[in-house]
Amino acid sequence: MSRYDLTDFEWLVIEPLLPNKPRGVLRVDDRRVLNGISSVLRPGGRWRDLPERYGPHTTCYNHFVRWGKAGAWERLMWNQPASFFTVCHRFWERRRRTQRYLPA
Repeated sequence: MSRYDLTDFEWLVIEPLLPNKPRGVLRVDDRRVLNGISSVLRPGGRWRDLPERYGPHTTCYNHFVRWGKAGAWERLMWNQPASFFTVCHRFWERRRRTQRYLPA
């Protein structure tokens, strides 16, 4: 467990707020993906520099974009104190305004 990984209590609060629509393919662990997203956005790193323990960088990036389109970051913002989700929300709003794609 790294410094910014979610605790069990945080995960119990966050899990019901994430979209959970199965797409026919076996889903990856959303907690691992969320920890991967936080490890990229907190220090302002690149998706390609994501540590291997979080899985492929494309999976984390695709979940970040998909959850943003589904309004997950807004739900998390309204249900959580200022934290990592503030960073995700600001990042998503900035991306939506500029319509620029993140480097993969």
